[in-house]
Amino acid sequence: MYNCHIHTFTENDIPEKFYPKLIMNFLRKESTEDLIENFLEYLHILETIFGIDAEEAERYLQFYIIGSKESQDEIFRICQASYPAGTKFFTLSMDMQFMGCGNVPRDYALQLDELATIDTTHILPFVHIDPRRNGYFSILRKAIEQQGFRGVKIYPPLGIFPFDARLDSVYEYCTDNNIPVVAHCSPHNPTHFKGTRKELIELLKNPYFTVNPRGLNKKDLCDIFTHPKNYHLVCQKFPDVRISLAHYGSARMWKKMLCNPADTENWVNIINSMMVQYPNLYTDISYTMYKNEAECSNTFYQLLNSFLQNAILRRKVLFGSDYFMPASQKNDAEFANNLRGSIGDALFDEISIHNPERFLGV
Repeated sequence: MYNCHIHTFTENDIPEKFYPKLIMNFLRKESTEDLIENFLEYLHILETIFGIDAEEAERYLQFYIIGSKESQDEIFRICQASYPAGTKFFTLSMDMQFMGCGNVPRDYALQLDELATIDTTHILPFVHIDPRRNGYFSILRKAIEQQGFRGVKIYPPLGIFPFDARLDSVYEYCTDNNIPVVAHCSPHNPTHFKGTRKELIELLKNPYFTVNPRGLNKKDLCDIFTHPKNYHLVCQKFPDVRISLAHYGSARMWKKMLCNPADTENWVNIINSMMVQYPNLYTDISYTMYKNEAECSNTFYQLLNSFLQNAILRRKVLFGSDYFMPASQKNDAEFANNLRGSIGDALFDEISIHNPERFLGV
């Protein structure tokens, strides 16, 4: 089987000012991982009492807990232990130098060098390309042609549109070399551009539509980079590139779907309609499906099952966990087993074996 979305970057790959001061003040006082993990249990209580965003705080703490491991290999082994022998993993690198949080301690090239050398049998590495980095196309070619990378990652909420003209050469290269692309596609992620509002508004200028920033906070503005409709332009210009819109729109959007499944502006429905429209567009369920939310006599797993009855969608959904982002909630083994038990062996094999191989082009 395949897990089509995991991460192994370490704290050396995270910008110096990434963590909010409140959380860092807590982390500096705690000396053991156990204390931090216990703190995670009380986040939602703190959300109710103090109004903090529990999900966001949990993400930051998870970065700290897992990212502080000694190496990418150590992080990978923790994830791998949850899966059957022989499982392969799309392992997505992250270039966070340009998100407005200060410098990243380790040079991005060193993250890629390390990732390229750990368990080349089970890891299928993807190189994150940010066109603001000098020499990004050379980085892409080296990763694919010399280091054995199998795909490309793009992360729009860091401050780029997926239709950025500088990415044209990347999509052309992917077309010519049978390379798939994983693109982050969920709103309100803690990992987004965190520079000044003025800088963000400047980044949002584009030749296709006008952005009105009035009344929108920085997270809302970063969602504009990430919106699935942006990929109409990419899919129409580069129809042969296989692209996975990671996270299937987000748990936030799936929660809204439970009680209002007919909302055509919900990102989940937009992604579904686009997968029907574009033969090479996919999605993955990473992070989004970790909790099987229930409301209005519906659940995430039931809704997913209903989508997979559609012959086209059934061939477009990829299994992924987004390890190590949700690891505080349950381990990956429990997540995979719960999902398999809900949708059945045949559909689970479709999203974890057959669709990933189709997406990889093997």
